Amino acid sequence: MPIVSAVCPSCGAQLDVDNGKDAGICKYCGNAFITENAINNYNIKYEVKADTVIMNNRASMEELLEREEVYSRLNEIKKLTDLYEEMIKLYPKRYEGWWGKILLLTGRFNDLEADISQANTWFGFVRDSAPADALPDLEKQYNGYLLKRSQCQLAELNNKHSEKVTKLEQKIKSEKSGARYYAVKWRGLFIALILFLAASAFIVIKSRQLIKDNWNVDSDEVNNLAWVGLAAIPILSILSIVFLVLFFKNQEFYAIGACKRDAKKAEKELSDEESSYKAECDRLTREINELQSKMNT
Repeated sequence: MPIVSAVCPSCGAQLDVDNGKDAGICKYCGNAFITENAINNYNIKYEVKADTVIMNNRASMEELLEREEVYSRLNEIKKLTDLYEEMIKLYPKRYEGWWGKILLLTGRFNDLEADISQANTWFGFVRDSAPADALPDLEKQYNGYLLKRSQCQLAELNNKHSEKVTKLEQKIKSEKSGARYYAVKWRGLFIALILFLAASAFIVIKSRQLIKDNWNVDSDEVNNLAWVGLAAIPILSILSIVFLVLFFKNQEFYAIGACKRDAKKAEKELSDEESSYKAECDRLTREINELQSKMNT
């Protein structure tokens, strides 16, 4: 059976069909077609003049728009992407290709988190090439999407800011409370140590007096014993301090300074967060006001 060229009536794609079959299925869009109609569609693209056949392979914008409708119904994203690129290549002064790229990028204005860094440039081409009667509706759709996107970003910014401020304030309060706790604890330990030293000195002095008054002991020996007792006090104190440092080294000895440093760090983070939030909030607010103004005009 002869294989001839044809064009799908649904999507406009060029096909090779079996001339002996009455019908077929397009391998691009999946729609069924009558073979005779598909061949006729292909022949329409030829102009016959004085026995000379001139092939015209350039698809018209109407044909491209028909393909767009078919691909959109089938949700063929890859084919739509290629189709819009073809529109821009063949008809760069028409807005349909640029507008289609914007629709794809934004999920037909439903994706509020899409990266639209290129969309403003594309819409500039739409604004320059769209007909005067179509441009207001296009601007309304695009600005409406930008407005909804900015409002969503502002609401999300407020939520994140509130959560972060709450966490930082709780951290500051916790660190300051920890610093006070450890300060009181160590102050109590040092007071106890001082009381221990005073009690030890009192005991040594009192013992010296008792020994001198009640036992027949030479005064020099009493003094020697007293000096030994007094010398033992600082030695015991140093050993006590060393013991405390070693015991609390990894837990509490440096805890006061660590808590204060962490509290200051959290306070700085809170200050930076407030500054950053204010700047971003002001930017989004200005953007929302400008878009609302455009929508109302």
